[in-house]
Amino acid sequence: QYFYRDLFISSQVAECRPFLREFCTTQQFDAFINKRLTDPHSAEALFFDETIEAKKNESKLRVRKAKTPFLLSARAHQKLKVIDAIQPNREGLSSMTAGG
Repeated sequence: QYFYRDLFISSQVAECRPFLREFCTTQQFDAFINKRLTDPHSAEALFFDETIEAKKNESKLRVRKAKTPFLLSARAHQKLKVIDAIQPNREGLSSMTAGG
């Protein structure tokens, strides 16, 4: 086991723990952890890490800003997948009005 879920959750702010308990059991979170373990230098992992660093850099309390070269590079835009969501199809559904 490489990710210690219970330790992670217990180290977080108490009011966030119920959400994190649920979130850490999702398929998406599991895929995220597995991706990080198997390919830590993937475009998705670099994008995630540097986005966090960029957000921390916005703090006035952070004197030394972290570098985020991947976010600034053309590689970030070339490597990340863009997924277009399909439009909902309401065909065959009854018309629903507010309240019932």
